[in-house]
Amino acid sequence: MHCSFCGKQEHACNVEKWKLDDNLTVDIARTKNICVEDPHNTEKKVICEACYQADLMNGYSDAELIDIHMQFGIEYILAGRITNAESAFRKLIGIKVTSDGLAHLAYCLAAQNKTEEARNFYFHALEIDPNHAMARNNLAKLK
Repeated sequence: MHCSFCGKQEHACNVEKWKLDDNLTVDIARTKNICVEDPHNTEKKVICEACYQADLMNGYSDAELIDIHMQFGIEYILAGRITNAESAFRKLIGIKVTSDGLAHLAYCLAAQNKTEEARNFYFHALEIDPNHAMARNNLAKLK
């Protein structure tokens, strides 16, 4: 896998099985360095962290950018880099406010002990989707 922008090669370190909300299971190839699949490039390219941080995704649709920010946010959470994750989710909701984006942002805020702000974002996520499991479950943990 090569970065769409700088050409840097990323090697898959291992494959993890992830269970989705609809009970489907997908294989996720994890790399040593943080990078995500490039939804704009059909040639199995990725976007490396350096190119993501440089905001090189000109010409990408809003839907593609939302996907990229979500992917990076989740990767940052998995790496324990909560402030980077918060930034990615703030970029996501700057494009379009979604229940998933709000709930993930709230998770990052809660992890930083910003409880009141996290609570507000969880409530906002539930206004959009009253059945959002992550928002509902994590909000209950904050009380």
